Amino acid sequence: METIVASSVCICVHLWFHFAVTGTTIRYMQAAVIVNAHAESGIARFRWPRVAKMLTRRLGQVEVRFTGKAGDAAALAHELASSGFDPVIAAGGDGTLNEVVNGLVSNQ
Repeated sequence: METIVASSVCICVHLWFHFAVTGTTIRYMQAAVIVNAHAESGIARFRWPRVAKMLTRRLGQVEVRFTGKAGDAAALAHELASSGFDPVIAAGGDGTLNEVVNGLVSNQ
């Protein structure tokens, strides 16, 4: 799993480096994004539309879920992975990424 920082919003996605550098479109069965719009004191909410367009261009249609409170990202990651979404992408800060990773690991 590769991680990059796009406008200070962490986007974590399997094989990110490959399509970010080569411009290759990667098709997965169904991608999902967990978004913490409150990251960076709410700035992430304004950056999300641009990031969403980029992800849709590269991955096709994606399922988007927004967190509402602490702990939501872990539960959403577990739910999405259990439902067969691949990849599950974290969009937010380091806390969001931590929760998503923990939710995915709990799915193993």
